[in-house]
Amino acid sequence: MTNGRSNLLIHRRFCLLALIWLLAGGEARAAMIAEDDFEAYPSGSIDERNGGSGWAREWEGRRESIESIVDTSGNEMLYRAASGEAVRGSDRALAIFGNHDLAAFRETAQRISTRNVFVSMLVRFTGTQNINDFLALWFEEEQFGAAPNIGIKMEDGSGATENDFFVRTQANNHVSVENIVEGATYFIVGHLSKPDNDPDSEYDVFRLWVNPVSLRVQPAEDAVSRGRNNIAEIRRIGFRSANLDRDDQVEIDRLRLGTTWADVTEPDVVPVLELRMDERSWTGAVGEVADFWSGLNGTAFDGPTTSGTNPAIPGTVGTCRYGEFDGRNDHVIVPHDPVLNGATTLTYMAWVRPNAWNGIRQIMAKSVHGGGAGRAQMGIFSEGGVLKVRAETDRGRQEAAAALPPTGVWSHVAGVFTRTRLALYVDGALVGSVTYSPSTLIQTSDPLAISKRVGTDQYFFDGAIDEVRVFAEALDGRQIRAAMNDTRQCDVAPVTTASALAIGHDGTGIHCLDETISVAALDDLGAVFQNYAGEVALSTSTGRGTWRLVSGNGTLLDAVADDGAAVYQFATADAGVARFSLSYPEGASPVDVDAVDSADGAVRDDDSEGPLAFAPSGFTLTAGALSNPPPSPIADPVGSQRAGVVFPVHLTAYGVTEDDPRCGVIESYGGSRDLAFAMTHVNPASGAGVTATVDGLAVGGPAQPVAFVSGRASVSARYDDAGSIRLQVTDAASFGHTLTGASNDFVVQPYELRVTRVQTPAGIDNPAPAAYADDAFLAAGLPFEVDVEAVDADGDRTPNFGRETPAEGVRVTSDVLVAPAGGRNGSSGDVIDGAAFGPTGVPGRFENDRVVFDEVGIIRLRPAVADGDYLGSGAVPGVATGNVGRFHPAGFDVTGDAVAAACGAFTYMDQPALGVRYRLQALNALGGVVENYDAGLLGAGLVAAAGLAAEAGDDGVDRGGRITPPGGVWSAGEIDVDRIDLAFGRVAAPDGPFDPLSVSLRVTDPLGDATLAGLDSHPATTGDCSVAGNCTTRALGAPTRVVYGRLVVLPAAGPENENLTVPLAAQQFTGAAFESHPADVCTTYRAGDVTLAGFTANLAAGETAAIAPVAATALIGGAGDPARPLTLSAPGFGNEGTVDVTLDVPGWLEFDWQGTGLEDPAGTAAFGRFRGHDRVIYWGEPP
Repeated sequence: MTNGRSNLLIHRRFCLLALIWLLAGGEARAAMIAEDDFEAYPSGSIDERNGGSGWAREWEGRRESIESIVDTSGNEMLYRAASGEAVRGSDRALAIFGNHDLAAFRETAQRISTRNVFVSMLVRFTGTQNINDFLALWFEEEQFGAAPNIGIKMEDGSGATENDFFVRTQANNHVSVENIVEGATYFIVGHLSKPDNDPDSEYDVFRLWVNPVSLRVQPAEDAVSRGRNNIAEIRRIGFRSANLDRDDQVEIDRLRLGTTWADVTEPDVVPVLELRMDERSWTGAVGEVADFWSGLNGTAFDGPTTSGTNPAIPGTVGTCRYGEFDGRNDHVIVPHDPVLNGATTLTYMAWVRPNAWNGIRQIMAKSVHGGGAGRAQMGIFSEGGVLKVRAETDRGRQEAAAALPPTGVWSHVAGVFTRTRLALYVDGALVGSVTYSPSTLIQTSDPLAISKRVGTDQYFFDGAIDEVRVFAEALDGRQIRAAMNDTRQCDVAPVTTASALAIGHDGTGIHCLDETISVAALDDLGAVFQNYAGEVALSTSTGRGTWRLVSGNGTLLDAVADDGAAVYQFATADAGVARFSLSYPEGASPVDVDAVDSADGAVRDDDSEGPLAFAPSGFTLTAGALSNPPPSPIADPVGSQRAGVVFPVHLTAYGVTEDDPRCGVIESYGGSRDLAFAMTHVNPASGAGVTATVDGLAVGGPAQPVAFVSGRASVSARYDDAGSIRLQVTDAASFGHTLTGASNDFVVQPYELRVTRVQTPAGIDNPAPAAYADDAFLAAGLPFEVDVEAVDADGDRTPNFGRETPAEGVRVTSDVLVAPAGGRNGSSGDVIDGAAFGPTGVPGRFENDRVVFDEVGIIRLRPAVADGDYLGSGAVPGVATGNVGRFHPAGFDVTGDAVAAACGAFTYMDQPALGVRYRLQALNALGGVVENYDAGLLGAGLVAAAGLAAEAGDDGVDRGGRITPPGGVWSAGEIDVDRIDLAFGRVAAPDGPFDPLSVSLRVTDPLGDATLAGLDSHPATTGDCSVAGNCTTRALGAPTRVVYGRLVVLPAAGPENENLTVPLAAQQFTGAAFESHPADVCTTYRAGDVTLAGFTANLAAGETAAIAPVAATALIGGAGDPARPLTLSAPGFGNEGTVDVTLDVPGWLEFDWQGTGLEDPAGTAAFGRFRGHDRVIYWGEPP
């Protein structure tokens, strides 16, 4: 059974464009020949890169002196037509900047000889424009003068005009149009055609469009080149460059070849507004909140800021920076533009991280609350304890609502309006909708307001907003999820100036002991600005103290000793941090240490380090026992520790006493002393209910006894949380005055990171398979959920992890591919979005709901700190999981399928010349090939079996078993079949003809994981399977015709003194009888295939022979060629009689003539008059 489309040649493809393909709706184009958006390639030469679809093999390039793949994520190529339709490039493009006839070229999977060939590409030129700067796409030949070309030829190649785009079919007939603007993106379309459908006809017309005014509707061309060339078939295309100077570069993206205008100009769904909020800061300048695509820039009002500390999707490839709004008056306004108004379709979306939802909090809207010019358009906001999307239409207000997203974490929200439905999405899932009679949005000239009601100072958003997008179209769930997951390369280049200075010290000092003080330059994200080379003025603010340089490559100038002031010139080799010792033998206490950039007084410390209190004596806290006399300054800081692990801290009473004015260890301080311990949370600046212990007792409690010997003691400390901390100790009673001391700031890492949950979004646990044949977990490419916990040595969570400034995060990697051995550990060597973790409601636990493994197999995950370095202390151990999986194909798909008849439109049964071609691919949910789906890696019994089915018309009989199995083995995720020698077998009795015969593909997965996409046939039943919902196979190519045939040698008669023509006839079985078969113009015959026997009367062997044709000659109209018939030589006068003429034919033209089995056809040839049959008056060939 087939559906109504089974008689069409349907070419299906699974496009690999992650975002653009999904936003375009993911529809396959039936006549697409080949395409490449260069997205899958790393930076560097395109040589040997193999992406896109429709290609026979990888690109050949001329390496990085001529061409290279470049990152365009910060400057993507976009063309928006006058119709509003748009074509968008990817994050990568092919750049050509050197000169070569074969700069880059590639062979197509199919040979192109169709009457119409369309090509399109985005191009952008940068550099100096000179006469005949040249970059063209050529077709078929590198003998470029005779080949069709399309591209750039500056100033018409000769300076005759300013036209820079050209097209030509051959040498010297180019036509040029349009003056190019440096740095602008252009969309060029070409239409190469021939006069008819004859594959041997040459292409003779090439039409050119530069920035066509519409995309779905083909407009009039801008230029036409006419003239024949020697190109009738195209097998490859390539780029040629010439005359480019050193600073010239041409970028190419979104290359497409097809057979129709629609194939190569299909519009992409591109936002009419996209505020990425990646600016380093906002000052309130008009238009500084940049719209990435359309120039509809916004303005920040009343002080919103940007940050990159905790983005929605973290990482160097992520969503980067975002806007922070205070909930009091911060907002962004985008002035009105007609493209921001929807009519029958509209989509709003944004990432949000709310601090609070109290009252009405607007994310984005036009005038849905009134104000401005009145209620109109659409908005997303909170109200009445729920999240809402509201639309104001010509039929009244429509609202959809759902539960509020949680505070403190990122959520993606989207509102979608159509004429009959309003929908609300959170994190890509539909959470609310309402349907209504056909309606249209009310138009308005009000601006788009972010974090504010239009017209009044109300409804300000409290929290972070990012990736604000407006689409003119109504996006579906798949498109929303694609946009939600869209990432880009973030700007991680160092800033040119520091934003602040940070001072570090332990808070206590001893007059006779130099105190170590650090100064660090910070960027606007709070990270150390490693390129800092400014001059810093240091001061104690008391007019006392002398500075010395402890570590640093710059120059310290302390011009006047003990005046508390010094100047340090940072060197870039300092990497933004220098350490000093401060000698403070006497003076006021406490001291406020200050550091100020000499050139910019706004770059300074913020005093968050607190005061530095000096005393004649106190305690030192060090990692090891202090010698006596000790070094000055004492440089034995407490090092990094692990949560829940006991570590020693050595205490030393140090300074001067009334009895001993020498500075050093106070050896008289001995015995048991009651000391009070405390701790300071440095980063995070507050705790989460966990405190450190000293000798098993919580710090911050009553004083506890510590045994000193000659001024020294050792205690055992432990901290069961994470962060940077400082320990303090005080003896308030046992000495002549209060003794205090503090450790350095030191980091306590989590003891380890653990993966505590791996589940599908539906809550199904990872089955932890031991082998690939075990239980399945998820289709490759689908997101799954992972929880990671930071824990101490006892396995308890460390709740402060993730509260640091900037906040530390976690990621997971695919630590090892368990199965299949020797396979690919994901297309990138890792999981996708492994760093997209966010906090949960449980401190110390982090959740990622979009981890993706895009290969088949079994892996183990290992967690780690997101940036690999916890607060500068290095990596935190991560515990590898057990087996995670099994990940299996999401489905199977077919590309490049075709069925070819042996002769014109038919094939004889048993004739091994039926052509069947297809590429069967195992795909992940992202559309990529899963290369681990390989019989050699997994075993033949664990991969799907592919077989052919066949049905004549809709007769409900599967005759696939009569077709020779095409073979093919799964290799790197594909089965490639390209056979021209298959046969549709005969049965004992003639049957058929089968016309149309639909050949289809059946794929059977032994593990039951996946099915073939696009099922459209059920060859074993009648009726439309698409209606019945029981399709089992997928049609390959176009239907064909198969017939039961035979060749007949007809009787022949003539004079014995003349050569005799023996007529031949091809016949087909028509269901009841054999009839002539005029469609056979392929079967051949020759004299050498004739056998003569059964001579009668006066005709003897050797007196006649088959003499023509000598060469194989094809039938014409199912009969012998009149110009070159099968001919017997004249036996001569008197040699009368008959002879049996047997023609050796292929097995598919043999027949059971005698009921004894198949044999070659035979006929009788008669020469002259002879006595054979008395009643025969005349013997000859009937008319």
